[in-house]
Amino acid sequence: MLGATGTVGTAAVQIARALGAGRVIAAARSSARLHHLNADAHVELTGDTDDVAAAMRAAAGGGVDVIIDPLWGPPALAAMGAARHGARLVQLGQQAATAIELPAPLVRSAALDIRGFAIFHAPADVRRDAYLRMTVLAASGGLTMDVQVVPLKDIAAAWERQRTGAGVKLVIACQ
Repeated sequence: MLGATGTVGTAAVQIARALGAGRVIAAARSSARLHHLNADAHVELTGDTDDVAAAMRAAAGGGVDVIIDPLWGPPALAAMGAARHGARLVQLGQQAATAIELPAPLVRSAALDIRGFAIFHAPADVRRDAYLRMTVLAASGGLTMDVQVVPLKDIAAAWERQRTGAGVKLVIACQ
């Protein structure tokens, strides 16, 4: 899971665990927050793409099968470099970059399945069922988020914190 310390990444790590993933690898820039996640291994997204790919391969025990990617850019290239043959990359966003130079041999050598995902692509019944499963998981304590409530009067500061990576989900309270 790329971007594992963000809201989407934190949820994805927990959901992968709940759905029975054999091994969950959390990858992000922040080592302090990264080690608080319930993942089997943690990889810091620092340094050279080849070094990060090697760390991901080692953490996965040979290669990754599924990559959830809200980042794109160098982290996505590193994860693709760690992909096992037939791996799937699910592309959700572009927090690190909007474009990459993707070498054709990288895609072919691992027979990568790269899929773009946006929630509105899924049929309404599929979304409804997924949200139901997610709320049941949250109600049972299997899905938690770091949340901080911020008063509406402090919205400008909250917006700036969110823009620079608050590290928690900020919720605005209209009081």
